[in-house]
Amino acid sequence: MADPESRPVTVPFSDKPDAEAVLTHWMYDDGAAVRAGTVIAEAMTEKVTVEVEAPADGVLRRLVPENGVFRPGEAVAEILPPGAAPPAPAETPAAPPRETASFVPVMPAVRRYAEERGVDVAAVARRFPGKRLTRADVDAFVAEGGAPASGLVPYPRERRVLIRNLTNPGALPFTLHRRLSVPDAVRTAGVQAAVAWALAALRPEHPRLFGRLGAEGFEPAAELVLAVAVQTDRGLMAPVVDGATCRTVAEWRARIAELAEHVRAGRLQALRFDAPTFALSNLGPWGVDYFTPVLLPPAVAILGLGALDGGRLPVSLTVDHRWVDGVDGARLLQDLEACLADVVP
Repeated sequence: MADPESRPVTVPFSDKPDAEAVLTHWMYDDGAAVRAGTVIAEAMTEKVTVEVEAPADGVLRRLVPENGVFRPGEAVAEILPPGAAPPAPAETPAAPPRETASFVPVMPAVRRYAEERGVDVAAVARRFPGKRLTRADVDAFVAEGGAPASGLVPYPRERRVLIRNLTNPGALPFTLHRRLSVPDAVRTAGVQAAVAWALAALRPEHPRLFGRLGAEGFEPAAELVLAVAVQTDRGLMAPVVDGATCRTVAEWRARIAELAEHVRAGRLQALRFDAPTFALSNLGPWGVDYFTPVLLPPAVAILGLGALDGGRLPVSLTVDHRWVDGVDGARLLQDLEACLADVVP
C-alpha cells in the first residue's frame, strides 16, 4: 500500500483507459533522492517517447520495472517524503539487474541518437572518457569507423512505433493528385497555415472526409483535429492541432510554428497526440511536387502538399476507400481550390 504522504508519479499519455505504454529506462535506483522536475525515467507510448519527471522532492520508489507495461492513470513510481527509506517493491517484480559496465548515464536524446546510428553508447563513452556526451561525439565516433562492423543499423524505438502506426492491413487507400490555382496570398500567409484554415472551413461541407475510421465503421468529426507531420532527427512525428482554437490563417500559422518548435526541441509533453480526424503532410520545402501520403489511422484522409510554383500548388490526397470514393476526394480538392482564393494573410 502506498504511503499516505507519498506522491504518485503518473504519465498522462492518453485519454483511453485501455491504452498502454512501456517504461523503457529508469534514470535512478530505488531510494535515490530526487528533486521536483527531475527526469527520472523514459517511457514509450504508441506515438512518442516521453520523459517522466518527479512531481516533488523526495525519495524514489519504483513501481514498474524497465520494459514493464502500464496504462493511463497507473502510478509508475512514488515519491516518498525526503529522508524516508523506501520499502521493498511488492506490486511488481524487481527490474533485472543492469550491468554496471555497460550503463552510461547520458541524456535521453543522445542515447536515442546513438541507437539510430547503430552505435553502442558505451563505446562512445570509452572513446571520450570523462565528458558529457553529445550528438557530435556520436557523429565523431561513426566518422572514425566506430559503426557496427555488420553495417546493420537497427530500427530505433520511434521508427518501430511509426511503422506500427502506419501499417493498417484493413485500410484500402488510394491517392488523387491535382494542381490547384492559388493566389499570392497563400505564399504570404504560409502554405500549411492557409490549407489548414481552408480544411477547417470545408469540414462541414465534406463530412465523409473528416473523422475517424475503425474496423466497424466511421465516426464523423464535430471539429477538425488536424495531425501535422513534422520531420525531426528522431524521425517523423504527427502531433495534432485542435481546429476549434484556430479561427484565422494567422492563428493557424502561429500554432503550427509553435508545434514544430516544441517537437524539434523535444518538449513533447506540451503537445497532443490524440487520434486525428484529418492529417496534413508537407514535402514542398524539399522540392517535391506529388507523392503518396500514407494514411495516419484512424483519420480517413491525409493531404500532401507539394512545392508551390508561382500560382500553382500540387497536392496529393490519400483517402480510405472503405468509406470514401474518388468523387468525394475530387470534390474536396475542387472546393479547397475555391476556398484558398479567399485567403487573407
